[in-house]
Amino acid sequence: MAFNSKSVLSAIVIAAFTVAACFTTWFIGYTFKMNYETRSWEQIPAKVLEYGIKTSRSQSTGSMRSTLNSSLKAKYSYFFNGKAYVGDKVDYSFGSDNFSDKRRARQLAALSEGNITVYVNPENPGQSVFDRSLPAPQIAFAIIFLLFPCGLGTMFIIGTIFRVLQKAGFTSTDRFMMPVAGLFHGAPAIYPVFFDPGSLGFGTWTIMLAFLGLFTVSLISIYRRIIDPSLGGPKWPDRLKKPS
Repeated sequence: MAFNSKSVLSAIVIAAFTVAACFTTWFIGYTFKMNYETRSWEQIPAKVLEYGIKTSRSQSTGSMRSTLNSSLKAKYSYFFNGKAYVGDKVDYSFGSDNFSDKRRARQLAALSEGNITVYVNPENPGQSVFDRSLPAPQIAFAIIFLLFPCGLGTMFIIGTIFRVLQKAGFTSTDRFMMPVAGLFHGAPAIYPVFFDPGSLGFGTWTIMLAFLGLFTVSLISIYRRIIDPSLGGPKWPDRLKKPS
């Protein structure tokens, strides 16, 4: 019974981290996608109708301490091809943004002027955003979160993929599991560095460069294992064992 209880608990923990890993991956991918797409959107002057900081308190489970969460909300109007529109998308941050004080201060200063520039999708003029830059601190936090503690979930997903490959006949693929995991966790750092470096501060640059290093080392490891089939296999004492 104890064994069954531990198995159920382990399954619940793995499932929770797997769901968290999937959601974090979606958030990173969605933010990169929108940042890239808005590069082709048109800049249109807009009038600020209202703006302000929305705050809420959240209490951690099992703790009497509460955390104050805040996010910037705004509404603005603009004209596109002679038709009036109202937008409320400030940026592509997710939920409460307690990381980007400098970015928020810059946004508030612009909104307080009353007249701003927004980016409008020419194919769908009702879709607009005020600040199209990456929420770099949130992205950096998401990348770290994806590695720890969500690494358990990502390793479960990657391990499942490799088990399927093994059943399909690719018996030596398990040698690549760890470097592939490194590629997966390091890859999200590529986009901010090469496509929106201006959104990065000193701290986020440090994090991105560290994960770029992980990506590079993992890529080199995969190349070495391709040219040397002995790498990533059993340790040398095991290699010397002859089959009975």
